[in-house]
Amino acid sequence: MAGARSIISSLWVVADDETAQLMSQFFEELDSNQSKSDAFHKAQLSRIAARREQYGTASPYYWAAFTMTGVE
Repeated sequence: MAGARSIISSLWVVADDETAQLMSQFFEELDSNQSKSDAFHKAQLSRIAARREQYGTASPYYWAAFTMTGVE
């Protein structure tokens, strides 16, 4: 009852720098008074766009590993 209302977890190991970039973007989006799920979705879309711009592709390996569980 005293735990977190929601968590973001990884289904597989993702490089620390990729994880840090996703989480930084998530908290930036969250600061703009969005719901947690909307902020997380926008952070994932941002990482997809950044990887496409940098590498020409956005493998789900880097952004689909993370899931949000819990309540808004």
